[in-house]
This record gives sequence, C-alpha cells and structure tokens, in this order.
Amino acid sequence: MWLRKIRISNFKNHTKLEHSLPKGWVCITGPNGVGKTNVLDAIWYLANSRSYFNNIDQQLVRHGSPGFSLKAEFESEIPVEVSCRLEVGKRKQLLLNDVPVRKLSQYLGTVPVVMITPFDIALVLDGGEERRKFMDVALCKVYPEYLTALDKYKKALESRNKQLKMFAKKGSQDTELLDAFNVVLIETAPVLFDFRKKLIEEISLLFNPIYQKLSGDKEFAEIVYRSQLEEHSMEDWLSMQLQKDIILERTTKGCHQDDLDFLIHKHHVKKFGSQGQTKSFVIALQLALFEWMRDKKGIVPILLLDDIYEKIDAKRSESLMQIIHELSPEQVFVTDTHKERVQQNITQFEGPHFFWDM
Repeated sequence: MWLRKIRISNFKNHTKLEHSLPKGWVCITGPNGVGKTNVLDAIWYLANSRSYFNNIDQQLVRHGSPGFSLKAEFESEIPVEVSCRLEVGKRKQLLLNDVPVRKLSQYLGTVPVVMITPFDIALVLDGGEERRKFMDVALCKVYPEYLTALDKYKKALESRNKQLKMFAKKGSQDTELLDAFNVVLIETAPVLFDFRKKLIEEISLLFNPIYQKLSGDKEFAEIVYRSQLEEHSMEDWLSMQLQKDIILERTTKGCHQDDLDFLIHKHHVKKFGSQGQTKSFVIALQLALFEWMRDKKGIVPILLLDDIYEKIDAKRSESLMQIIHELSPEQVFVTDTHKERVQQNITQFEGPHFFWDM
C-alpha cells in the first residue's frame, strides 16, 4: 500500500497543505519547527483515527481555527480514500470511501501504517501502560474480536473500581454488587492473555534477527511477556484479592497489570542499555511489527520514520537502511533536518527517491 495524495487543513501548525506523492522513498527535510513530523502524524491519524502523539483531538486544531480536516488517497489492490473532519466542540467525522465509519473495529487496519519516532523510547523507559498499549494497538488492527474483548474488559474494570471506591465512601461492602463486573472480567481476561501471548511469541521470531543485524551480531536481545494470568486464572485472582481490593479501592490483579521485559544479554534495557541500544531495540521492535502486520493483513504497511538517525551511530544507520530495503515496503516516509544525511543513506538503493523540502 502507498499514499498517493494527502490534503491537510488547520492540523497542528499546517494551515493548508496538499501534495501528490510517489511510491518508494519520500524524504521530508527542513529545519525544526516547520511541521515535518506533523505530516507523518496526519498520515497516522487517517490510518488510526487518532494522533500518534496526542490523545486529545481538540489540541490538534491549529490555534485560532474552528477545526481541522484531513484527506488521503491510498493505492493498493483496492484503492482507499479516507477523510476526517473535526470542528471544535463537535464529534469528529471519519469517512472511508465516502461512507461514515460507525465502528472503529471495522476501520482499524484498513490502512496499515507503522511509525518509528524518537518518542518510542517511552516503550522502554516508561511504565507498563506504554507496553500494553503497544500490544493493544497492534492486536486491535488485526483482530476485531480482540478490540471487542478489550473494550469490555476496560469498561468492567473501570466500573468495578468505581464500586470499590463507593464501598469506602459509604462504609459498607455489598460484594454481590461486584458480581456483574467480575463475570465480564473473567470472560474477557483469558482472551486478552491468549492474544497477547501469541503476539509476543510471533513478534519475537521476527524481532531477534532484526536486532542481530542492527547490532552487528554482537548482542542477544529478547522480549518476555509477563502476565499474572500465568499464575492464576482471573476468577481465582478476583476471589483471592477481594479483601485487598476493598482496602486499596481498586482491582489489584489482572490483565491490566500485564507487562513486557526488554532484555539484552538477560539484562533489562531500561536499567543497563545505552542510548544506542535502547533506540535500536525499539526500532527492531517496530520493524518486527511491520513484518507481523504485513503477514497478518496481507497488505504491505506504509513505513513512517521520524528523525530516525538521531541517537544511533553511522554503522547502525547503515544496517537499518539495509534491513528496511530487504523488508521491501512500497512506500517509506523519512523526516530529517539534514537532506544530505538522508541522501547518503537511501540513494544507494534502487527505486524512486522523492525529496520534499519544507
């Protein structure tokens, strides 16, 4: 799949931007602050109905504007047109081939896109919520049933936690009020666990050779999925932890505590990894996701690389470009402040090289 044309209006710092684009390498260059990353975020938004960087849609509207609009035409075996319009104070309107999107589960994954940015190191450095989000976003794009189970689980968890807080507020504990929420958690937790476990098993097989190439075959890295459901079922946890949950006013065990361990030579990257190792780990993880989505969807994703050359040395940059070349994406977007650096890294490969100076 590749992006043939994009129109951006009042999105972030862009007043109006329209561009036709080719297959191959699309290199967006220019100084900091001109909106290179915002173009990639607009592409991501159209593919996912949300920003890569900001969960609050209203904050994406250019200052002083009544709203923003985005539109893109994607080429594949079946051409796809996506548009989105948001007016301040109103719900956004998302259209797929001029038809309003009613259910996100029917839309996610239609335009597969993988994005790699310097902010992705949060996957390593931040808490487990970031790593659960990585798994959830990937699985929701491929398996609608996962999105359904995840939505049910989160709503039941939120309601159960509210009820636990009400116990403390009222000074009484009618645990039968938790039963309806417990039923949903017990039903959906194994679904999340099974999908997440399988995802990491499959991603790991793709991740390991990519990281080996990035590190020059000098380092062994691995991803380990950790879940409390490996110890006990959700039903058992809810029963065993009931009194503790009441005291702490929250559900203390379950899939909402799942996490991933990122290791190099059995040592946690978060504690012992260098900047180069940390970024290489995240890049390898996202490229493994690219392969996984391609295999599952049967569509080659668009690859978005934002400031990819920061914090990795020339040797890793060279290895990275070779890996991407071997993955054979139909279209790769690259942003950088140094046009010469991009030219040096990509012109060695055959195919169109389009330079978009901003």
